[in-house]
Amino acid sequence: MGHRARGDNAKKMTPVAFGDAFAESFRVLWWVAMGIVNDRQMAEDVVQEAAVAALNKLDVFDPDTDFQAWMAQIVRYIALNNARKRYRRNTMSVESNQLDTQNTIDAGPDDSAIHLTEGGQLPNDQAWFDDRVIDALDSVSETARACLLLRTLEGLSYPEISRGLEIPAGTAMSHVH
Repeated sequence: MGHRARGDNAKKMTPVAFGDAFAESFRVLWWVAMGIVNDRQMAEDVVQEAAVAALNKLDVFDPDTDFQAWMAQIVRYIALNNARKRYRRNTMSVESNQLDTQNTIDAGPDDSAIHLTEGGQLPNDQAWFDDRVIDALDSVSETARACLLLRTLEGLSYPEISRGLEIPAGTAMSHVH
């Protein structure tokens, strides 16, 4: 649920009101960043960088609009820029003889089945399940990952996701599906 800036007919949000709204929105903003950069520490850095950028642009924020959606857009742009920079840094050419020596990762004893205990927990010998979930999240686009995380972990509605990521609600719904 987005936090609307409150003011007594003031056209500008104060830094104190910004701090309160930012603190209230931090978790959702972090998930937006996490969905894009897919790294916990980098997501936190992105949200902090977005806070600095937003404070510098506080005079353009309309207090009659949704603060969380405004911040989510800033977070999204910064996260996308960081993800692109990281991708460019990590890109390297691979010689054909290097492909033969690459290590493969064993996903687990039985890739096709996940067995739960009677209490619905993963047994200790199936800890690789988390790796499969992370691999699956890595296989989708940044926007799809952000939509899925915001819906399933934060419980945001499709219109809230739509506003924060600047995509149609139907697209958010498709990504989650």
